[in-house]
Amino acid sequence: MQTKFIIGFLIATLLIAAFSCSPGKKKEADKKEESSLARGVAAVVVGKVYQKIGKKSIPLKTKDQILEGALLQTEARSYTDILFADISVRILPSSLIQVNELRRNSGKIQQAMTVHSGGGFFRVLKKLTKEESFIVRTPNVVAAVRGTDYMVQHQNNSSTIAVDSGQVEVKKPDQADGTLVTAGKQASLDQSGQLKIADLQKQNLENIASIKQNMAKYSQEILDIIRQKMEEIPKQVEELKNKNREAVDELKKKLDAGQGTLKEGNQENIDKTKKGATDYMEELKKKNQEHRDKQVNPQQ
Repeated sequence: MQTKFIIGFLIATLLIAAFSCSPGKKKEADKKEESSLARGVAAVVVGKVYQKIGKKSIPLKTKDQILEGALLQTEARSYTDILFADISVRILPSSLIQVNELRRNSGKIQQAMTVHSGGGFFRVLKKLTKEESFIVRTPNVVAAVRGTDYMVQHQNNSSTIAVDSGQVEVKKPDQADGTLVTAGKQASLDQSGQLKIADLQKQNLENIASIKQNMAKYSQEILDIIRQKMEEIPKQVEELKNKNREAVDELKKKLDAGQGTLKEGNQENIDKTKKGATDYMEELKKKNQEHRDKQVNPQQ
């Protein structure tokens, strides 16, 4: 039952993003890409996990929605798996991670998160286009990906990006160009400010393998269904847009026909009123003339 809810929720998120541009806004969308808020869902919650939005901090539960701006905190021996339409995230124990940006611009991913402390495992499920972005920051490192599995950790002013598959561009916040970190490598930046690239440490490799195995228990079924639905969505979107255009055209025709009938009716009423007023004035003149004739010729 829980799996069905999560699948339905994520598919609904995909459809909302896909339908964000309606025919009525087509001209506006041509000038500026439509931006819509996306959302995630807590697929797994173990131990004590909290979601902070503004000043409120509430315990996170399975099936809870994750929105832009949310601050997620896990205590020791606690973690949560968050699923977005194209990205899954494991927030590790004793971590504080914020969802800074969570949007779809004309269906394209624009997402950013910050690891304030602790760590997270990030899996980008599809290869992102040049117009899309998924960025994970720490206080001293920025990691940008196109499609990969990697882990980001930050403790005591030191950050580590461990790449299991794919590639990650890593740089300091004030740098324009980054360093490409490939699969099996990790990038570390300590208090000295030096970015170092080395082979993936055994401990990080084991941690990633354990996380992936654990996540695979529930995620593969969901991912397969989502991919299938994503292939169907463009066709559904086009069909809906065509129906909307037809409905708008039909409504315009009815409005135009209604306005024509209304104008004809209004003109008819005006003509009747004018004729009535003219007849009344003629009758009044006739009576006045008869009254004057009687005063001039009282014998008549």
